Amino acid sequence: MAAKNKNTKKTSKNRQKTSVFSVLLSVALVAVIVFGVLVLFNESKVGDNPAKDETETSDVKTDENSKDDTNTATIPDKDTSSDETSIDNTKDAYEQDQQSSGAELDDNGKKVATPYVSINQNNEIVIISARITSFKEEGGSCTYTISKGAESKTYIKSVLPDAKAMVCEALQLNKSELSSGEWTVKVEYKSNTAEGQSEAQKFTI
Repeated sequence: MAAKNKNTKKTSKNRQKTSVFSVLLSVALVAVIVFGVLVLFNESKVGDNPAKDETETSDVKTDENSKDDTNTATIPDKDTSSDETSIDNTKDAYEQDQQSSGAELDDNGKKVATPYVSINQNNEIVIISARITSFKEEGGSCTYTISKGAESKTYIKSVLPDAKAMVCEALQLNKSELSSGEWTVKVEYKSNTAEGQSEAQKFTI
């Protein structure tokens, strides 16, 4: 009876060892499977990252190219504005040169200034004015001379600023100051660089 109990205990002990071995084997198998899954997952992740990095790199390059294009587009606009300003300045200088070169020179080497005379009158006054359109300058003066027979009157007027011509300040005369009859008007322009005289114009009091 004692031998039987001893064998039973031995058999139970062997079963326990077998059970423990099975558990350890199962744990080891699970560990191997988990390790394999982790390895595969890491390889898959590593394989995906280069594509992502390449995409990000491509995006960065695209952004840099866009930035470069924007900067490149901005510079020509500035240069174009500068060129337009330069063209405008050149055009203004050209027009001034044309005005100066278009004037004829007299025997004294001065520009020929020909005033164009205009006469208006009513019952009380006579208004005489003149313009020089062949060129423009500053510092000149206009001399109005009106005459009738032996009578002669002279008036000196300044030149007024005008966008397209030189305008002689108008001469205004009261008819009561003039004798009746036909009067002749001449206007002379004179400056340091130019001179000239208008054709005779007539008006009657």
